[in-house]
This record gives sequence, C-alpha cells and structure tokens, in this order.
Amino acid sequence: WLYRDVTDREVAEQQHRDERQFVQSILQSLPDPLYTFDTDGYPIRWNEEFEAVTGYSSEEIEEMYFTEFVPADESENIASNFLPILDDGRSVTVESAFETKDGARIPYEFTGGPLETADGTVRGVTGIGRDITERTALEQRLKALSRINQELMGVKTREEVVTIGVETTRDLLGLDLNGIHMYD
Repeated sequence: WLYRDVTDREVAEQQHRDERQFVQSILQSLPDPLYTFDTDGYPIRWNEEFEAVTGYSSEEIEEMYFTEFVPADESENIASNFLPILDDGRSVTVESAFETKDGARIPYEFTGGPLETADGTVRGVTGIGRDITERTALEQRLKALSRINQELMGVKTREEVVTIGVETTRDLLGLDLNGIHMYD
C-alpha cells in the first residue's frame, strides 16, 4: 500500500505542476497587459506585457496601488469603476490610459471582472488592458474632419475652400504645405 500511496501522490504533484505551467504559459503568451489586484487594490499577479508597457519592474509593481498605473486626472474614474466589480460582481470596461514609469501616457481600454475563490468569495479584480492609441487617433481625425466639414459648409469662395483644405491636409496628415500657392 505504501508504494501505491507514494505513486498516487507523485502523479498528483506532477499534474499540479503541469497545470501551473499551463496557466503560466497562458498568462505570459497574452499580447496585452494582464493584471490582478486584491480587494484593497494591490497587485496579486500580472504578466510580462504589463511590466513591458508600464516600464515598472516586478519589485516596483508589487508595492504599487492600482491607481498609480494611470494618470492622476484619471485615478478617480478608475477607482469608481473598481468598486462595482467588488460590490456587484460585474465586469466593467473603461477607457483611460497607462501612465508609464517615464511619464508617457498611452491610451488604453481596461476590462476588469471579479476574481473569485473556489467558494465564490471575491478575492479581487482581474482584467486585461488593450492599447487603443490607433483607435483614439482615428477618432480624433474623424472629429476634425467633421468639424472641417461644418466649416466648409459656410464658405463663400474657392479661396476659402483651398485655405481650409490646405490647413486640413497639414493638420491631419502632418504634411508641410508651406509655400504652396494655388492662386497667383
């Protein structure tokens, strides 16, 4: 019997190691930052992408509060979205930004949901951040085009149309159009 007990334990331990490796592999292979915070707002677990995007080391992250990863003017918004996850057990998505260690502000969409233990107790919040830099830039360009369309509706001369067109091209495409003369 002793042989069987030892073998069963070794098999169970190997299965546990395999399962841990499997989960760790999933976490590290995600292309987006993954984060898990306890109910007090301190990090429990994160992936390498979280470190890469924020610029903080693992040791620094361990000591940080969840709102320290976003710009100060966004911390209240993030905190107010954190509480419903804990209180109501619902998932939320919010647009904000990561503020990196070097002070850069990167637009992100954060999704979070309750992290529960096997008995259903909420242990914290877990989620993923998605870089929305390109989407934000596109939205800004579309808003600018809409504004310019409104301006064009009120012009009276071809010269005004050309002036607005040149300014729009310069601003939206980042082109240097100085010295271009349409009318001489």
